[in-house]
Amino acid sequence: MTTTGKGCAPAPPGAEGLECDKLDRQGVDAHFDGYVAKILENAGPATGKSLRSVFIDSYEVGNQDWSPSFREEFMKRRGYDPVPWLVTRTRRVVDTDELTARFQRDWKQTIADLFADNYYGYMAERVHRYPGLKFGLEPYTGPFDTRGAASDYMALLEEGDLSIDSFHFGGCNTIADTLFLRLPTVTYEGDKWYNRIGSQMLRMVGTPELIATNDDEYVEIVTRLIDDEEFRHEIRDRLVETDLEATIFNTASAGSFRDAFDYLIANHAQLSRETDSSPVRIGRRSRKKSR
Repeated sequence: MTTTGKGCAPAPPGAEGLECDKLDRQGVDAHFDGYVAKILENAGPATGKSLRSVFIDSYEVGNQDWSPSFREEFMKRRGYDPVPWLVTRTRRVVDTDELTARFQRDWKQTIADLFADNYYGYMAERVHRYPGLKFGLEPYTGPFDTRGAASDYMALLEEGDLSIDSFHFGGCNTIADTLFLRLPTVTYEGDKWYNRIGSQMLRMVGTPELIATNDDEYVEIVTRLIDDEEFRHEIRDRLVETDLEATIFNTASAGSFRDAFDYLIANHAQLSRETDSSPVRIGRRSRKKSR
């Protein structure tokens, strides 16, 4: 095999280098042993104590679509040889449109499966071999993009011990997905609508102690979730016992969301001229604005 020469990106000075093969455990071993393990070994007795976690950031380097073991893995997982179908990667049709489309789906699914099993899953396994060490991740973009199969994305997210919402913006989807899996998380509450959704969901499920309102609180909560195993398990137990369908995933109030959009569209011109930025409250029946 010949390397494509693809380097990791984005990377700070001194951390540049070739991308490892994320579809094969041998490639992941090479990366872990040549980089992560050396840091952990240099930390010595501090590993799992002062050095408490290994984190995989989001994936912006682009998709990988081949590996020395890919053909064998494809045949094992999909039940047929992919080689006669590789020409379809150049937008050609083999046999019929339906069979060509089937191969394209199988191709993408195999890549996602190998990323899940041999990269995220295996990295979690390697990290957890060190006592006290936790594994964190941002499982989106690349072949495991949330625009693809939701089950693939959620399976990857579940590999983590906890989730951390975007610092310092806050968000929504990360918190919703993490709570669905009953995993502990933390969010940074701000003064914009988009960084108050996650904090409201955490209040609704009874975990307001996971909401940070400043930098120091954010670091403190994250550190406690990593260090305090009893606290982490206690949060998870509470989430398991919470009826999420009756709280954050309840669609009974969806009509209010529709009413809000109807009001904003109907009153856009007037609202755009106002200087008062306080929240607009809209009654579902009267539809009268109040502040």
